[in-house]
Amino acid sequence: MFLFYDAIDALFVFMQKGGDVLYLIAFLAFFIILF
Repeated sequence: MFLFYDAIDALFVFMQKGGDVLYLIAFLAFFIILF
């Protein structure tokens, strides 16, 4: 669970730095790897 929230936090930080499209791609890839 901690790793999950840590990854989400990292993704949000990445989103703030720039790149909504890249953020969405990374988010989808993250869930594809999980499930």
